[in-house]
Amino acid sequence: MSKVISDKLPTAEDIKQTNQIIQYLKSQPGIYPTEQEELQRKNALSALHTIIEQWLSHEQLSSSSTNNTPTTIIPIPFRIETFGSYALNVYHSSSDIDALLLVPHFIKKQSFFNGLYRMLQLDANVTELISVSDAFVPVLKFHLLNIPIDLLFCSLPFDQVSEKFDVMEDSILFSLDSESQRAINGPRVAHQMMRLVPHFDHFKTTLQCVKLIARRRGFYGSVMGYLGGVSLAVLVGMVCQCYPNALPNVLLHRFFKMYASWNWGYKAPIAMTSSLNSSSSTADAAAIHNPNLFGFSVWNPQFNFRDRSVLMPILTPAYPPTNCTFNMTRTTFDVIKMELARGETVSLAALFGKQPWDSLFEESDFFVRYSNYLEIEVSADNETDHRIWSAFFESRFRFLILKLEQASPSLIMHPFPEEFKVPDYDHYDGIRKHTTLYYIGLNYIRQHRRSLGGSSSSYHSHNNSISSGGSGGFEVDLTVQAQEFEEQISEWVGRLETMHRPIIRPIKRVDIPEFVYPSSKRDLLLNEKKKLKKRKSAGSEELSFMSDDVSDERPMKKVRNNTNQITRDKYQYTNIPASNNHRFNNNFPQ
Repeated sequence: MSKVISDKLPTAEDIKQTNQIIQYLKSQPGIYPTEQEELQRKNALSALHTIIEQWLSHEQLSSSSTNNTPTTIIPIPFRIETFGSYALNVYHSSSDIDALLLVPHFIKKQSFFNGLYRMLQLDANVTELISVSDAFVPVLKFHLLNIPIDLLFCSLPFDQVSEKFDVMEDSILFSLDSESQRAINGPRVAHQMMRLVPHFDHFKTTLQCVKLIARRRGFYGSVMGYLGGVSLAVLVGMVCQCYPNALPNVLLHRFFKMYASWNWGYKAPIAMTSSLNSSSSTADAAAIHNPNLFGFSVWNPQFNFRDRSVLMPILTPAYPPTNCTFNMTRTTFDVIKMELARGETVSLAALFGKQPWDSLFEESDFFVRYSNYLEIEVSADNETDHRIWSAFFESRFRFLILKLEQASPSLIMHPFPEEFKVPDYDHYDGIRKHTTLYYIGLNYIRQHRRSLGGSSSSYHSHNNSISSGGSGGFEVDLTVQAQEFEEQISEWVGRLETMHRPIIRPIKRVDIPEFVYPSSKRDLLLNEKKKLKKRKSAGSEELSFMSDDVSDERPMKKVRNNTNQITRDKYQYTNIPASNNHRFNNNFPQ
């Protein structure tokens, strides 16, 4: 357990503010699923249970016919364990159900991804079925009765799965392969979380708040390098341990205060328990001297040097402890820190009644914060292939960020974790196809250097030139990185001819499509930002977490008619042709 910082009891004001927060959550669609939505999820799990029974019976028949044995069918005991937000009861009405199928040892992974996959294909109630058998944690993704489900697989070393089987029993881990170990870790984490947090209702409400804030502020989603559901649950759980009697209003502020000032790095991981929390003291003692003794991938930077490079280590509370922020990059880490700082200030003001709690949940100004964006187009000729292709792209998205980080030390990037499906048809080339768009905001650290006689000063980093002062400019070329990523992702062995090569293009703020961010909404927010900037320049002490770069909507001068070079004041943004189709040859949009 984490050390208790304060066990102070709540005040009447805390109770009042917490009720205000709960009422706000209730007013937001989807936060508290209706009875009908809960029933739909139960029906979906019941239907899944029936499908799996049919599949296992079919497996028995196939095995009997192959071995020429009697065809007496005895039901094969199995279990479906839910985990994640559904098990913790903090799921959104649009959230998927994370589930793990536990079966006896003679049911193999190959049968799961072939036989059960075919059975799901034939069911009229199943849609959007995807098999991801080569993932770090293999999974079947599908919608059943319109409920999204992620189904994992674990073959236990037993002849049957007893109802008394406890997933928290550590000894079972030593008989599982690495994929099954990772799969069963999901339910183990959920069970351990419920055991460790005091006042589960307080934890649940606080976690619902933090997840909603993370979604609206654009730092939710582990696949895209941000914080996922497990990470946020551990972060909130540790705060609840440190303040066991606090109500959600205090827990929310402590959440942002604690992590905004946390000394992030491998020496200070977030952990709700000790680094080795097996129930077996023998296993603990052995693993201290050799963390990988039992074949587990255990967080231990003393032995695993790769763990030392983790920017924001957050460890799962169940044995074996693993880091759940492995997709995070320097770019997404910086965005998260910025949002934690913003949350600390806003929650403090709300705690003291200086502003309403609603302000903590305000949407991000991402689509007006920057003047320049990268737009990534991922498309395919049919819906099924597009779903597979975009899922693969998202799993590799962090590699694009890593490449772009190498372009210039003064380039600031902000990936947006939400995808946007183009309605009806691809409006860029007129060819009807299924398309999803992703966005990365771009900004630049402006170099301010003193120089004698007003002469310009500059320095060079690799092939990128950054200069300031005098007639100097700012130039950054992202073409090489974009090309390399496009080529690497296009070489995926599972890619079909119907899956088009991704397109990475630079666009201006004003060219963001209406279905992504309406221009009326953009103009309204820009006007608010400009008014706020005037108040600040007049001596107002009002706090703002929006970018001060609000003058970027001024008309930009086109430097050349046949290039993408645009000049704004003394700063230039340059892109050269990225590939043979000359996507980057068009004039940079104004």
